[in-house]
Amino acid sequence: MEIRKIVSAFRLSEKEKSIIAGNSINAENVLCVCDGFSAYLKSNGDVVVNDSTEIMEQISDWPRMIRLCSGKKHILALAPDGTVYSAGSNDEGQCNTADWKNIREIFCGKYYSAALTADEELVVTGKIYGNDADDETISKKFIGYLNKYNLIHDERFSGLVGSVNGLAARLNAIEANVKGEISSKEAERQKLKNELRNELRTELLNELRNEMKNISPSPDYMNKVKPPQKVQPQSTHAGEKRVHSAQSGTGFTGTINAQKKFCYKCMKSFNGGKYCPRCGFNTESTPFPNAVKPGTDLMDKLYHIGAELTRNNAGIRYAGFSEKLNQKVMIHEFLPSSYCSRIPGSSMVSVNKLSERRFNELKEKFIKYYQTLYSIPENEAAVKILDIFSEGNIPYIIERFDGESTLKEYVQRNGPVKNWEELKKNIRPIAEYLLELHETYKIGHFGVSPENIRLTANKRYCLTGFEMEDVRHAGGLVEPELVNDCSAIEQYNRRIKLDQATDVYGFTATLYYLMTGINVGNANKRLEKSSIPIPSDVFNRVPPYAVELIKGGLWVSKSDRIQTFRQVLSLLH
Repeated sequence: MEIRKIVSAFRLSEKEKSIIAGNSINAENVLCVCDGFSAYLKSNGDVVVNDSTEIMEQISDWPRMIRLCSGKKHILALAPDGTVYSAGSNDEGQCNTADWKNIREIFCGKYYSAALTADEELVVTGKIYGNDADDETISKKFIGYLNKYNLIHDERFSGLVGSVNGLAARLNAIEANVKGEISSKEAERQKLKNELRNELRTELLNELRNEMKNISPSPDYMNKVKPPQKVQPQSTHAGEKRVHSAQSGTGFTGTINAQKKFCYKCMKSFNGGKYCPRCGFNTESTPFPNAVKPGTDLMDKLYHIGAELTRNNAGIRYAGFSEKLNQKVMIHEFLPSSYCSRIPGSSMVSVNKLSERRFNELKEKFIKYYQTLYSIPENEAAVKILDIFSEGNIPYIIERFDGESTLKEYVQRNGPVKNWEELKKNIRPIAEYLLELHETYKIGHFGVSPENIRLTANKRYCLTGFEMEDVRHAGGLVEPELVNDCSAIEQYNRRIKLDQATDVYGFTATLYYLMTGINVGNANKRLEKSSIPIPSDVFNRVPPYAVELIKGGLWVSKSDRIQTFRQVLSLLH
């Protein structure tokens, strides 16, 4: 707040005057440092300025001084006759001291100058900012006085004279009321806290009641807590029974023999037992915390949720079943755990009121990213987005389920891919898809890795594991999920933009793993200028351009790396 020339009749105590004096330098050979220059008060009273010819010219006619102090961009000096001199920046009026006479002490804030007259009056010019109160100087105490006695106003200082006795009386009155005000504020805070808690509880119960009304037509559902009832199967064909949801009393219409059990991971029935003979899933396992209970229906029974497969800080992927397609699908649920949580015993989600803005911002990004993927024509090289919809305030993505095995699992079982021509034939379509993704649709994958490429039934490679950029780049709205051995160095630094070169790193790290069975290691732990060694047996069985691709794509430094998938495809000829 700007302060014109101020003269107030506020008189300081001896202790306060000593504090002011302590901030005015009169010791021998003392240096004051400002932005861009420094001022030196010599023992003989001369002021010397370094690093600024302009300031030297301003002080060339100064007499010998007895005090020197400095603000951020200006200096203040006191002559023996009580005259004040100033030099430096006057952007805030901090050097308007020409008519200051009969001064005893001086001191500076960052952008203002102040002095104590022989009559014990304060004189101030310049501008006081809120952060001046954080200075470990007299300015902290001085601003406190100005605020306490309502002296900080633009034009109201002119001619302002306060009564010492009146100010002291006001101070005593303020101090007398402090304890009472603190007690009153504490009681008010506790009251508001209780009101907020009750309001949130009521709102949550109302939401839950509304949701339960949609599930059950009974208006007394919330008031009649009953134990789960066994659902009587309805016959469809001779010897067959309809599968029902354990949670809602309804379920998908896949038909299985009444004597069989159902696996919520591979979404098929089997002959009794605890573990599924196809995938080894424990059919009696308890769902993970915050996950939807297997058997829950979505979109009026069009889709059915199975077991949780993967999760990160932005959502959960489940095995699922599509009634329309009559086949297994992947169901991706938006569920940022930092901003919301599942209501126990329900499929509903409660959003933290303090995080609602970020939750909605992240949800918008999530939907926009998958809408872009949904618009891309079907391509065997990447998983197809089949549907996008919302249940309540949570969006869901339905993905085609391509293959039961990832390339990482394949290499762990069978060892590296030794036939280069076969590997090139399968990996090239993914490079072509990534080129289209970046150049046409202006988005990236940024998670290309052996874990996110599946081997389909016809032995082709299919790119999966798509996530919005906040999940693949440190410093976003959620804690990132970075693939340790395939994430580029720039993914750990929010200041560096992700682009094609980022996906080139993940692509070539995956290619290296398929060729060698070896992970390239965390980019943060690799030397900035190092490429990657090629094992001799691999070097001898692949063509030179394959080695060039691996080395060029795995440079840690982004600027040294292959920059685009056009360059990658030119090497995969």
